Amino acid sequence: MHAPVRAEPRSWLGRLVREPLVHFLLIGAMLFVFYDAVRGGGGEREVRIDDNVAASLYAQFSKTWQRPPTDREMDALVDSYVRDEIFYREGVALGLDKDDPTIKRRVAQKYSTIAEESEASGPPSDNQLQRWMLDHAARYAQPALITFEQIAFSGTKEGAFALEAARKALASGAEPEALGDDRMLLPRYDLYPLDLIERDFGSAFAKSLPELRRASWEGPVKSGYGIHLVRVTEIVPGRTPRLADVRPAVARDYEQDRRSRSLDAAYRQLRDNYRIEYSGSWKTARSK
Repeated sequence: MHAPVRAEPRSWLGRLVREPLVHFLLIGAMLFVFYDAVRGGGGEREVRIDDNVAASLYAQFSKTWQRPPTDREMDALVDSYVRDEIFYREGVALGLDKDDPTIKRRVAQKYSTIAEESEASGPPSDNQLQRWMLDHAARYAQPALITFEQIAFSGTKEGAFALEAARKALASGAEPEALGDDRMLLPRYDLYPLDLIERDFGSAFAKSLPELRRASWEGPVKSGYGIHLVRVTEIVPGRTPRLADVRPAVARDYEQDRRSRSLDAAYRQLRDNYRIEYSGSWKTARSK
């Protein structure tokens, strides 16, 4: 009878190779090496704090808090910047910026700002602003000013009868303040801008005032409140202002238009380099 053969003990290397935890660690190490190689190595691991970064952090703090940062606050600002920069780079390396609508919108906004400045040529001259103002005269026109009195009545049949009775009473010397159905409106408006009259009483009412005879009770004049007897006593015609009077507004609008035109031109040029494919069931209205 043969004695049982004694099994050789497994070597420590064999046991190690069969250990699941070791498999997990090896796979993790391989992924780390691959991830580091894809990121580009050591160049991406440097965060540079130059004078421009420091000045920007300093300016942002000063603007927010209306005072310069202390030395400790400045250190904290730089630490926060470094932290954000590192997390941003690690996130980009993991592809976290892909298909994120917020990030896409922010990048598009930054590019739009660059495109808007692509045709910048310094501040506009007075001649350029003058031409702009004349081309958009309605935008800067100063409205006519009208002084008038009014007596309001409801727009019903009874209101029409009351208006005619008030007309006769006025001819007999009655006080205007004692007449009418509506006490919420002012009885008199002094040099009131025509655009505000249109806002308060309606377009039809505003357009009718310059056509009325002066210093005479006229009507009925319709408005959003009903019907009115109106007495116009003064009209100061509207006019186009001088550039000096509205220069800040004209310069602001001119610059906004320039930016808009630059952005549209840049978009048209770039779009010609792209093929837009509608691969789903949705189609543009132009293609239907």
